[in-house]
Amino acid sequence: LTISSVSCSSKYKNTLLDKKIINYKQHIISMNNIKGFVFYVDILGFTALTQDKIQLTEDDFNIWQVSKHFQTSGNQEFAANILIIFREILTNCQNKYPKVNFTQLSDCAFVWSENMKDVILSCHTIMWDCLQNGILCRGGIAYGDIIEDNNNNLGQMLLGNAVSKAVKLEQAGAKGCRVLMDQEIP
Repeated sequence: LTISSVSCSSKYKNTLLDKKIINYKQHIISMNNIKGFVFYVDILGFTALTQDKIQLTEDDFNIWQVSKHFQTSGNQEFAANILIIFREILTNCQNKYPKVNFTQLSDCAFVWSENMKDVILSCHTIMWDCLQNGILCRGGIAYGDIIEDNNNNLGQMLLGNAVSKAVKLEQAGAKGCRVLMDQEIP
């Protein structure tokens, strides 16, 4: 190992670090920080379903119109069928309320906007359509800071106190299908 190879390696690492810092700064600039409303929704019982803690019967498959092929494959494919319906409900709602942002992660979704009315109407639509399709959900709505990015490749990054409060409200221990709302909503 010579001094020149160490020096070259060090310069290479610094160049990579500089590029990462530049990319990081550009990403931070592309983020939006807004005050708005967040609706967090979660499908009830989904974890138990995917961990095979729920015994499905032939009637369950028939009611959900899941192919007999999936009856031998267990709960995962059954759960996937529910997520397909859930995603369709979210997509239809997004088409109905184009000024509202949506992102889904497995059996939960975040819905947010600066406009309270649009978030409440989206919440109503999602909860009603899920109920109509036999999907029971619980959610939380909160107001506050929302930080979002414009990356649609992986799904939007979303954080902020409104996001955290909405999740905490959903997880607050209330039983059954309902939406809890933060008392601090203006």
